[in-house]
Amino acid sequence: MPFKANRIIWTSVLAACNMYGNVELGEYCARKLLELDPKDPGTYGALSNIYAAAGRWEDTRRTRKLLKSLDGSKYPGISWLRVNGGKHAFSAVGMRSCT
Repeated sequence: MPFKANRIIWTSVLAACNMYGNVELGEYCARKLLELDPKDPGTYGALSNIYAAAGRWEDTRRTRKLLKSLDGSKYPGISWLRVNGGKHAFSAVGMRSCT
């Protein structure tokens, strides 16, 4: 690439590694992401899912244990919607109205 990879690029490649089962490249991407943000729960979760899909259960447990030791949990995704002039936010924990 003609430029330095950033968090968005590493996250995209990590997601592709999960989709296509590339454990080695997934580990590399996770290392790069953890250099940028060592406490990012999403990176640990994605890596754990890659290990689980590959049947590497000990690595899955180790990665989940690391995540727990950071007191981390995944950030919920939020979607916003405007209806009749009102704003509504939807997340994994429920719905709330905004003014």
